[in-house]
Amino acid sequence: MERFSSYRVLVVDDDICSLESIIGYLRGGVDTVFGASDINKAKKIIKENKLDVIFSDIGMSDGDGCLLIEWLLDEGLDIPVILIGTYNNKEELFRAIKLGIINYVIKPLNFKKIQTMLNLCHKRLKDRENIVNLADGFYWDANNNILFKSHHSIKLTSNEIKFFELLLKNPGRAINTEEIFYYIYNDDRIEYNSKNIRNLVYKLRKKVGKKLIENIYGGKYRINIVK
Repeated sequence: MERFSSYRVLVVDDDICSLESIIGYLRGGVDTVFGASDINKAKKIIKENKLDVIFSDIGMSDGDGCLLIEWLLDEGLDIPVILIGTYNNKEELFRAIKLGIINYVIKPLNFKKIQTMLNLCHKRLKDRENIVNLADGFYWDANNNILFKSHHSIKLTSNEIKFFELLLKNPGRAINTEEIFYYIYNDDRIEYNSKNIRNLVYKLRKKVGKKLIENIYGGKYRINIVK
């Protein structure tokens, strides 16, 4: 598990035997492993440490793994989570998928299962390098040109995608409607019409609100990026 040697992993499980077993598997290949026997302890560890991956039991005495994921989302923390269950509960699984888990794995865990799950997390963490965090909880997947909010994709038109591309290529710069127009239509023979861009932005802001795209005096626009 050499590729995971720098990872910092948290395991959350109120079954002490299971907790120690998973920690034992992980210690052979990752940099740091934390253990928590309940959700409150897990939250304390998360607040105090920078983590790469969380393994969490789906059902515990003080809540469940889905509640922990919901808390992470509320805190604005994008940490890959693998949920662990004792059986395949379709209702729990559907709820977990909607929250954006990496995977749901059935106990007992073994070295092979854990390595498979870490491989999935590795891909997620590599993809995250191409994620741009934006204002108001939005983020942009630069690999696939998709806008997300809370792990839900926002449907954009091809022209809206081009508009985002231009703003993201120019972080911090206010761009006028003429530059936006010719970037989107990419044809100097088309007569410039500022109304087209104003209508595009108007419809886009109805989808995403007014915090993400800033309207600058003089007919210019700027995207708000979170650093």
